[in-house]
Order: sequence, then structure tokens, then C-alpha cells
Amino acid sequence: MMGYVTWDPIREAFWIPIINHPVAWYGILFALGFLLGYYVFIFMMRCYLLTKPYTNSPEFNHRIDSESCDFDSRFLRFAKNRLDPESYRKIQMRLMLERENPKILTPLKERARQFVDQITLYVVVGTLVGSRLGDIIFYENVWTYLVQPWRIFMTWEGGLSSHGGVVGIFIALALFKYRIRNTYSSFTWVKLVDYMAVPTALAAIFIRLGNFVNQEILGTQSNLPWAVIFKSPIDGLPVVPRHPVQIYEALFYLLVFLCLMHIFYYHFTKLKAGLLGGLFFILVFGFRFLIEFIKEKQSVLIATEFPLTMGQLLSIPCILFGLYLFFWHGRERKQGEGKVP
Repeated sequence: MMGYVTWDPIREAFWIPIINHPVAWYGILFALGFLLGYYVFIFMMRCYLLTKPYTNSPEFNHRIDSESCDFDSRFLRFAKNRLDPESYRKIQMRLMLERENPKILTPLKERARQFVDQITLYVVVGTLVGSRLGDIIFYENVWTYLVQPWRIFMTWEGGLSSHGGVVGIFIALALFKYRIRNTYSSFTWVKLVDYMAVPTALAAIFIRLGNFVNQEILGTQSNLPWAVIFKSPIDGLPVVPRHPVQIYEALFYLLVFLCLMHIFYYHFTKLKAGLLGGLFFILVFGFRFLIEFIKEKQSVLIATEFPLTMGQLLSIPCILFGLYLFFWHGRERKQGEGKVP
């Protein structure tokens, strides 16, 4: 017998005292992914704010030099290598104004944090509601939830759908865009998708690791030396060596995150709207379509003999949306510039 990996961890990290309710490792990893994505988003938002001209007051020009701008020096050095000289000078002036008038001007770092705090609430709610309803609609028997609607909130008895989560995030971003239409008019819905793509790729890593701990979303049987024997599959599937598809996905999402972060880090001042979001949807859901071939079918709505899984069917429109963002959105916007509405 080959030396397969045997996997049977305890799903509960700890139990909450008094109410005696378990906290699963899946939930902890899910929250950790969102937390790390939160700080990535703050960094990206600070970069966005760097590109905005906050002041052109010449009275500060004679006081601006590299020695006087010792505040936030590390981030300022980061900006100097990526902004044109005029934009960099405006940022220097802005930082000096912040330092001398802290009660009047909100620091860029604080503005970024406030923005991310607001959008995070929308995204978290959209993700949870969308992914839960997506799982119920596309993967389970909806009738059982119509008869017992309270079971919708019992997430520990059911799953979450990444495709439903995408729809939930789209709706959340549309609502948030409407809210900030006056204060951040240049922040389009597509740009919101771009900025959400990077932290979402990071969060997806931890979600798949949580699936691995939970022994769910299992791969098909495999004889490869790194195949995993899940001793207690949550779906009650046979205990045989399987592809660790959760790890495959987590590693690929890590590569996607590093790729998107690299592009943003070095080129955020010149990024075409739709580039990051388009790459995210093409890569993530293109890989999702391929890896479904070595996953056990999960939806009760798709016949066993049907050649595609529900995950593949739902990935197709996501890939098409990514292609639209990557190839056509920027071109259409450029062609429409200068036209009177």
C-alpha cells in the first residue's frame, strides 16, 4: 500500500463558554482571510488616494523638501518611485497640511481606513448572504428550506457557494457605489471590482484551507503519492485516497493573489480599469472550471451522467465577465471619453 496522507483533524477549535457552542477552524480561517484582505485593501486605498490632487497651494512650495517630510517617510518613498514629480509634490504638500492642521484635514491613512471600514460591512454581508443562498439554490434541495426556512441560518449544517458569494459581492458593491457617488465620484463600480479582486483572492486561500480542515468539497479517487485519505468526510463519501483539490485551489489562489498584488504594487498609477478584476475572474474561474473535473459532484440538481458540474456551469458566465473586463471595458471607456452625455 502506498504512503497516502491520512487526514482526520478535529473540526472545532474551541467551545464558547456558557452557551457551549463550537467555533470551527473553518470559521476562524474564514475570518482570518477577511482580516488579512482588510489590511491589503487599506494599503490599496492609500495608493489610490495618493493619485488624487488634494492641493495646489504654492505657499507651501518653499517649505517642501525631502528633509522636512519625515512623517510617513516609508510610504512617501514608495510613492516617489511611482508618481510623476508634480503628483509627488502635491502629496508632499498634502502630508504637510495634514501635519499642521490635524483637526481640519483627515490624514490619508485615516481616510483609507474609513473607506475600507464602510465597504467591508457591505462586502461581508453580501458574501455571507450570497454564498449561503447560492449554496441552497444551486447545490441543495430548495424545498427543504421552504418547509423549514430557519435552516437557512444554520450554516454549520450546510455549505457556502463561491459563485453565490460573487453575486452577493456584486450587489454589495453596487449599493456601496450608490452610497459614495458624491464623495468618491471617480471610484467607478468597475474600479471597486478591481480593488476587491486582490483581497478576495487572498481570502479565498483561507476559505479553501477551511474546506480542507472540514473534509468537504472532496476530490475524486486518486493513486497519486500525495493523495489524501479523509477519514470523516462531511458528505459521507467513501473513505478512499483522493485528490486534495482544496490544497490545489489554495495554492493557485495564492499565485493569483501574488500576481495581482505585484501588478498593483508596481503599476497602480497606470492600471486600466477592469484589468485586475478581469484577470481575477479569468484565472480563478478558469481554474475552477478545470479542477471540477477531479471533484466529486456536489449539486443535487445535476444528473450524474451530465458532462459538466454545477460549478463548471456557474463558472462560465464568470469567465465571460472577466474577458469583458480585461479586453473590452477599457476600450469602450476610452472611446467614450470626451463625449457629451
